[in-house]
Amino acid sequence: MGKTTVVSIFPFDVNEEKPGVYPGRFLIPKAINDKPQTLQVADGFTFYYDIDAKAIKVPILAESLAQSIVYDFCSSFMSYTPDAGPGLFWVEGAFTEQEIIDRFADKIIEARNRQTEWFRRICRLADDDWARYGVHKAISDLQRFAADYLKYDRPWARQIEQARMVSCPACRQTIPDDAMICAQCRTIVKPEEYKARGFKQV
Repeated sequence: MGKTTVVSIFPFDVNEEKPGVYPGRFLIPKAINDKPQTLQVADGFTFYYDIDAKAIKVPILAESLAQSIVYDFCSSFMSYTPDAGPGLFWVEGAFTEQEIIDRFADKIIEARNRQTEWFRRICRLADDDWARYGVHKAISDLQRFAADYLKYDRPWARQIEQARMVSCPACRQTIPDDAMICAQCRTIVKPEEYKARGFKQV
């Protein structure tokens, strides 16, 4: 049985599914501080159905599976190119994290450089979206992470505080803690503050 090792320095979980392939799910935990995480991948198989609906088992080599995991995951992200993308690669053979560090330092450096360049690109996209829209929801958590990783000081990279949510005393719907009126039932939930601001009764 052939084996390969998929290596990730990507700072988020790698979760790749291959419908119709056995095994069909491949998970690599997120890398912390660029420390490689690995997944050993063995030969797999799928089924082909002939004209009589007879199932024929078809083997899939570990190399093909590993290549598919890396390419399909990386190419699903914006701004991916072969020289800029998530820090994933694969090697032939079964290796532990420490063996990867000891034997494939050059590939780790290549993956880090490729990922750093990709971080720069998605930050440039965030710059453009911020200039166009100026709203935090236009920026992804991945782009914020990239800015932090690159030590970029960007207004869009700062996390906005989420309002604390409470229940309306009248209708029990969830509303922001600083709301004076429930958006659902129109109950004035902070009558004194509402009156102090000079608002008319609704």
